[in-house]
Amino acid sequence: IGWPGIDMSSPAIGPDGTIYIGGEENLYAVNTDGSEKWKCTIFNLSGRSSAAIGKDGTIYIAGQNSNKLHAVNPNGTIKWNSPGLGGMIGASPTIGSDGTIYIGVSQNNGGLCAINPADGSIKWKCITPNIVYSSAVIGPDNKIYVGAGTDLYAISTEGSVLWNFPTGNGIWSSPAIGSDG
Repeated sequence: IGWPGIDMSSPAIGPDGTIYIGGEENLYAVNTDGSEKWKCTIFNLSGRSSAAIGKDGTIYIAGQNSNKLHAVNPNGTIKWNSPGLGGMIGASPTIGSDGTIYIGVSQNNGGLCAINPADGSIKWKCITPNIVYSSAVIGPDNKIYVGAGTDLYAISTEGSVLWNFPTGNGIWSSPAIGSDG
């Protein structure tokens, strides 16, 4: 099977072993034997964002060019598309313990957006310098950590900047949380 446009997205694996990967305008579900299970066409998806899978099996993937977060049901049908988030999305979504989806947006007052998993509405947006490709991580302290511009930020689950640390260089990767927090 040829899957055009899959060049920058990392696969995500569901609890049943299904592999999800984004392409130019499609989210693909691939069986463990490599055969296509289904594909869901999403206009202007592009392939930079990796998928994240919610507890209920919903697959979340951001559209770099659509500037939206997309939710796809486990059967390949679209659940919802968020409103435009205000800029290009190169980061991957992160899911909080309460199901809230966090996604970084660059350009045009870039920042971290919190998205309601029920309907795709924006809960809040914390304005920071451009979040280019840094995906957020959530620590054991329930703080959200993300690189934006040249700073590492800690953000509360209510959208307030708790602190930022200037690194002196652009941050293009995601932070990692050690076993000790």
